Amino acid sequence: MSFADTKRAFESRYQTQLGISRPGLPIQFANADFSRPERSEWTRFVITEPDTASPGATGQITIGSATNATRRYRGIAIVSIFVPERTDTVLLAAIADDVDAIFRGANFEFGSSGPIRCRTPRLIELGREEDGFWHSQIQTDYERCIVG
Repeated sequence: MSFADTKRAFESRYQTQLGISRPGLPIQFANADFSRPERSEWTRFVITEPDTASPGATGQITIGSATNATRRYRGIAIVSIFVPERTDTVLLAAIADDVDAIFRGANFEFGSSGPIRCRTPRLIELGREEDGFWHSQIQTDYERCIVG
């Protein structure tokens, strides 16, 4: 099991596929150096595997014995899309469509991440940010399984 390999699997897939559909679109990855554009679109990418005690969390389950267990981790891949406010709505929707195509029903893995299976993404409009950007998110539930 590797949280690091899971992160690499998602980030690599997102960066590679978005680079094909939207070359040059800036991506901010969690805790990475980033220079945000002043007046053009950009995205932020994070994944989270919430604790089952948290409200609305997707959590983790374990099946089998302690020595030969299958562990299923569930989480959410979150792509925040930022476009300058008071620009057309089609740009944001087009970027959301590209992100949807990257993760909808996708199956992939990297190193010891275990097989990762993505569900259908959903678009959430979050509205105006204080810095003059309109913010929306594409959230994709996923699960990954590790045996042993």
